[in-house]
Amino acid sequence: MSLLAAPWDVAAAAGADRRYAAVGDHPGGAAYAVATAVAFLAVGETYSYWVHRALHRVPALARLHATHHAVGAPTPFAAFAFHPLDGYAQGLYFHAFPFVVPVHRGAYAAFMAALSVWSILAWVFITPRT
Repeated sequence: MSLLAAPWDVAAAAGADRRYAAVGDHPGGAAYAVATAVAFLAVGETYSYWVHRALHRVPALARLHATHHAVGAPTPFAAFAFHPLDGYAQGLYFHAFPFVVPVHRGAYAAFMAALSVWSILAWVFITPRT
């Protein structure tokens, strides 16, 4: 999966994305930064839902996704048990977002950290135990 995601990181390092350094660098200021956070989470959750749904309903994609479900009992390690194309499809939004929407660098880093915490909390409090 790293090889699939690397071009996004290389392009971002080259300045091809739309991240900006200071809140004052965008005309919307702090209000825009907050709106971006809401959009990132709302659109990201919607994207994740539809991609995951397709991974269960489209036969060719379901075969890729079967690797994840073959793990058995859910553990934190099951989060990494993906076919590379499955994992890439599910994570594509998070790479693409700063190329489409201007976003503050620190806010984007906070979004990604929040997603990690969200995933851990979901596993701890929502995942059924066997």
